[in-house]
Amino acid sequence: MPTKAARRSLSELWAVPINLRIILIENVRRVSESIVIAAQHRREADQVADRLLGMDGSTPETLDAVLPDRAGFHPGRAYAVQLIRRLTHQPAEQALAWVHAELLAQGLDPEDAIQEEHQTQARTTVTMHNIFRSLRTLTDVNWEDWLESVSLIEAELRANPVYSALDFTTRNLYRSAIERLARGARQDEIVVTRAAVALARTAPTDLSRDVGYWLLDNGSAEFERSLGYRAPLREKFARLVRKSGLPGYAVALTLVTTALLVLGLWPVVALSGELAPGWVILLAALAAVPTTEVALGLVNQRVMRILRAAPLPALALRDGVTQEFRTLVVVPTMLSSLDWVEELIGALEVHFHANNDGEVYFAAVTDWEDSPTEHRDDDEALLLAAQAGIRELNQRPRISFFLSSTAAVDTTRPGRRGWLGTQTRRLRS
Repeated sequence: MPTKAARRSLSELWAVPINLRIILIENVRRVSESIVIAAQHRREADQVADRLLGMDGSTPETLDAVLPDRAGFHPGRAYAVQLIRRLTHQPAEQALAWVHAELLAQGLDPEDAIQEEHQTQARTTVTMHNIFRSLRTLTDVNWEDWLESVSLIEAELRANPVYSALDFTTRNLYRSAIERLARGARQDEIVVTRAAVALARTAPTDLSRDVGYWLLDNGSAEFERSLGYRAPLREKFARLVRKSGLPGYAVALTLVTTALLVLGLWPVVALSGELAPGWVILLAALAAVPTTEVALGLVNQRVMRILRAAPLPALALRDGVTQEFRTLVVVPTMLSSLDWVEELIGALEVHFHANNDGEVYFAAVTDWEDSPTEHRDDDEALLLAAQAGIRELNQRPRISFFLSSTAAVDTTRPGRRGWLGTQTRRLRS
């Protein structure tokens, strides 16, 4: 049976830690305000006691002189307790009698009021300590795990075997898509989740059995139609921009550049009177390059605001890269000198230690520099140095490195004779 928290929407669950912090900070404000008020009352009581007792060498004053309007003054507990503390066993019987009378008029026994004030100060100290300890505890809590443990939507999504293997960022990307679809289709998030999981369960291909295929990938359009999803205007515009591609980008850049040129040249033409068309064309040509730079910046800034970057889906790989996902990382390079070979071997080792997480292997695919001959004098020495470096790396436990070297290709043409590395030729062709 899901808990009450599990029936909350994803946005409500994400708001829990924020609301808890707000509540604790509001309690800090409330307690701090009471501390400041009590401290102010105690300072005022100290000032009255100083005048009554003639502190700092001054002449003691009477209660009537210090508090001439005390008939309408009803001291608070902090004020009264501080005054009692200062005046007890001092020649100020009239003031003490007045304070006791005021407390009794408020239904407070003087002794009880003193004890309650001390207890209040102690409680305030403990409360502040607990609040800050709770704030530190909120920081230490893994709210991502908490949300996934109480969310009913998360429980439904985990019925999809592919979803469970994803990392948190990707899972959160899926959940955000569900929130968006639920708002646009005006349906409950749990209904949207179950519909996506059902489609993935009956899908014919391995790719479409991933629930993300229907939430974010090629199946999203069909899924949106089945839900009756209505995209907001901003999303429709973003989709139009994305669909327009490079032609749309070029049109936007041309329009913005033209508009900036017109805005810049129109005042010049207007102020100069009859300006010959040749001069206008010359000014436009001179201003075209800087204007295009400004337009490029404006268009890029707007495009980046419209088309937000999204993280790519990724597997959690909690046990590292397994046999199923065995990976070979290929590092293409040229064998140009012994120093470069040494640097290559070191870079391969660094890559390995940075990604030493299961079935990940590294290989160097080497090529040769351009040369007028098929073989150079130092080719064999460079290749032997690379092979020796790879063998040395492979002598260490749990490390497997590979080396592949391609032959030079004759690129002789009329009037020009030369040899290129195989990979270099492929890139240049």
